[in-house]
Amino acid sequence: MSSSDTTVTVTFSADEYAAVAEQAAQRDTPLDTYIRQAASERARDGKSKGALLEEIATRRGQSIEEFLKPGFLIGAADIVDAELDRRLHNARSTEETDR
Repeated sequence: MSSSDTTVTVTFSADEYAAVAEQAAQRDTPLDTYIRQAASERARDGKSKGALLEEIATRRGQSIEEFLKPGFLIGAADIVDAELDRRLHNARSTEETDR
């Protein structure tokens, strides 16, 4: 089965639906397209975040389990988010420059 044959049913609370529908409308994008794009972007960002965690752990000579051990590193999530945001911003800037 190819991904184009896959159907996913999602249930939103009224507040969630309103928020998602508002964002789609602001972008003048059909709701189903907006949800698909947002989910894909979130998945790509999660994959990038996982790779970044692996990279940081490797640089520190640790396994990912050691790096993520609770209490080992205060603010690890914030550090990773900031680094990921910086890298994503740089990548998107480069894409726009290449166009």
